[in-house]
This record gives sequence, structure tokens and C-alpha cells, in this order.
Amino acid sequence: MLDIKGADATKVVLVIGIMTLHSFGEGSGVGVSFAGSKGFSQGLLITLAIAVHNIPEGLAVSMVLASRGVSPQKAMLWSVITSLPQVHINLKVKSLLHCEGENIMNLVMTSA
Repeated sequence: MLDIKGADATKVVLVIGIMTLHSFGEGSGVGVSFAGSKGFSQGLLITLAIAVHNIPEGLAVSMVLASRGVSPQKAMLWSVITSLPQVHINLKVKSLLHCEGENIMNLVMTSA
């Protein structure tokens, strides 16, 4: 999907890999935030904060890719892919904690 070679390819894999791993922490943070005593309101606040936080992260991934000749569409796609673990981990944490919250998946999808 990416036609990048040499040191540029190493840098791209490193950035994409790190941003994807970073998303696991964000997803768990969102999931745990719904389990607190304030439940839904606290979870919503954290979800919105992570959503705003994801904007510069996505731009950073896209800029690294675009500066190496990747098309804007592919760069945007990779930015979204790096945030997908947030949804998966959030739902896993929620199910492990048995916390109550309304349609958490929809809330997290807005931050991806």
C-alpha cells in the first residue's frame, strides 16, 4: 500500500507503529473513565478530550507520509488506521469492568 524504500520506510513504519501503540493507551483511558463514580459525564469529557487530542496526532501521521510522497488519501487512511485500536481496547476495558455507559462505541468512533 505504501511505496517507500530505505530510511524513509523505516521512519514511516516507526511513526505508524508508535502512533498505533499509543492508541491502545488512549482507548483504555476512555474505557476506564466511564467506570468512575461520575460514569457517563466523566467518560464523555475524556472522550471529547481524546477526540480533540487526536486531531494533531492524525495531522502528524499524515504529514510524515505526505512528505515522503504518499497521496493525501492514503495518508488520511493511515491516520485513521493508527487510531482504530482505541475503539477495540475501549470496548474490551468496558466489558472487563462491567461499567455502565450509553453507546460508548459511538462516542469513541467520533474520536477515531
